[in-house]
Amino acid sequence: MRPLEEIAAALDLRIAQGAYVGVIAGVYSEGRCDILGRGVADRGTGAPLDGTSLFEIGSICKALTGVLLALMEEAGELSVDEPVGMFLRDQIEMSSAFFDEVTLLDLATHHSGLPMMPPELEDIDLEAQHPDYPLATLSGFMSSIVPPDVRRYQYSNLGYGLLGLCLSARAKRPFDALLNERVLLPLGMTRTGFGMPESGAVTGHSPEGHGLPAWQIPELLHAAGGLRAPACDLLNLVAACLEPPGGPLGRAITSALRPRRYGGFSMDIGLGWETSYRFSPDIFVLKGGLTAGFSTNCILVPSRREGAVVLANSRQCLSDLSYYILDHRFGMHWEACWEPPFLAPPFWYDTLANPVHSTG
Repeated sequence: MRPLEEIAAALDLRIAQGAYVGVIAGVYSEGRCDILGRGVADRGTGAPLDGTSLFEIGSICKALTGVLLALMEEAGELSVDEPVGMFLRDQIEMSSAFFDEVTLLDLATHHSGLPMMPPELEDIDLEAQHPDYPLATLSGFMSSIVPPDVRRYQYSNLGYGLLGLCLSARAKRPFDALLNERVLLPLGMTRTGFGMPESGAVTGHSPEGHGLPAWQIPELLHAAGGLRAPACDLLNLVAACLEPPGGPLGRAITSALRPRRYGGFSMDIGLGWETSYRFSPDIFVLKGGLTAGFSTNCILVPSRREGAVVLANSRQCLSDLSYYILDHRFGMHWEACWEPPFLAPPFWYDTLANPVHSTG
């Protein structure tokens, strides 16, 4: 983990570059949590940011859904190897092949063969409000789906939507309430939730810096990415992953983090979480999120018991900054960009104020 003053300087640089309107970095190391913020919550009003400011966290929600799945298996309520038909046969029409062959584990590890989004939502502008997506429409689409003979990793928000419906059906509780009762509240994530909060919400911004309305995702897909959360709550999640509590919740978190399937590019997939082996000797466990106006990362180094959450209210890349915070081996790009993290050469900062480009 880099010293806090280096992290603060990196945040200052990114704000000065115009890469982010506002950015929060929360770090966990040696049992201590620190939160640093730069920029503003809303470019129009200049409202400040702090550790309780509510960000749209996008697909980090999948990591929490994975913990819920593991917790319900720990309690003996289900098995991840059960097929979808055991949960949804009375609610949704599906091909018998999908009902009988696709399991909860397939949904949780993106091996179901389902597309990223249902076809009715594929071409929706990210900056527009998502329309309601009723169960009848989902049923009509799923009735024609037959899983491919060989199912490889294919990231799917729709698959996680179905997973949430399965968990809800087994528990006989709405998904939102179920996740809150069993995962969020026990983790102390008391400010995290679905829907638009009365106060504390951060405004999202386009890559060009324009303010955007709050992003809406259909309720049927909430398990894939419908939450808003502050850095202080997400640091509770990081701490619990690195120092699992005793009892069922701790065992469920450990189970959710465990790699289950190959995800390509030196990456394995757990229950919502991704494990990267690209940067030996360290193994990084992570989950990122993206909405119309927000970018988020949650990243862990279990061997060092260190982790970070990085939240920006702009739709810009956070990958290099996230790795830079955790490890001196990593450099930062000249600007936020959609590139993977990289070891310091060929790009790095001799000083954060004076970037230097290597010819090597």
